[in-house]
Amino acid sequence: MSSHFPAALFLPGDTFDTQNHQILGRRVAGRHFAQALAANLRDGELLTAITLSEGEARTLQQTLIHHLAPGGKLRIQRGLAMKVAREAGSLHVPAPDLSKWCQLRPWDDPRSFSITGVIHTLCSCHALNSLEDLVLSPLYSWDALVCTSSAGRKVVERCMEERMELLRRRFNQPKLAKPPGPLLPVIPLTVDVRQAYAPDLSRSERRARARHALGIPTENFVVAFVGRLSFHSKAHPQPLYRVLAKIAKNATGITLIECGHAFNEKLASPAVV
Repeated sequence: MSSHFPAALFLPGDTFDTQNHQILGRRVAGRHFAQALAANLRDGELLTAITLSEGEARTLQQTLIHHLAPGGKLRIQRGLAMKVAREAGSLHVPAPDLSKWCQLRPWDDPRSFSITGVIHTLCSCHALNSLEDLVLSPLYSWDALVCTSSAGRKVVERCMEERMELLRRRFNQPKLAKPPGPLLPVIPLTVDVRQAYAPDLSRSERRARARHALGIPTENFVVAFVGRLSFHSKAHPQPLYRVLAKIAKNATGITLIECGHAFNEKLASPAVV
């Protein structure tokens, strides 16, 4: 007899598909998260994933089927349905905007299923506004917004507290308490521990081979940045460059490796520190 994995995953193509969409950290994280769940299902356990179109469903099937644990079962549902969330007991969405998902849950039966989400991008106005809205939404202690770092959790807490302070002043209620939910557990993003590069070699041997292949002197201190090469949508490189310039004054040599997608030639051109 099948048992439901205790969460139905909402996974439209934009949240996991790096073949038909640009490679972004949140999409890679979404794919690995779903694959890890599929790989660790118990015998007879059913994982439900929700997409929005037939094409997305096919892509998700291909993404997960080869990772499915022996005895595990996969069901891909097109379109959101309250019944699916009730069966699983929880609906997990790959975003921090839990407020809008409360509309799926009956206001008079909030225990019908939990709502959980995860933070990824926190710097946009939309993301920050959605965090402030958490204190105004019918969210409870059985709901959760997973924070992938302690720093991220501090951002969420600060946004919620600022909205609470606004409410206290607006209604002249200085003792107004923050609502009981959602919980804010800190769960770092997972990594694949399998070594893809020269798995038969030791760590020191892999480092030596990589240095030789890239022409990096043995004595050089190496710094690697892996991510989107975009100062306006990811991370501005100036702080890193300035720190390396200071370190270089007392170091034999420094090699900076920047690996990632650049949107245009200007962003990809070398910067002057």
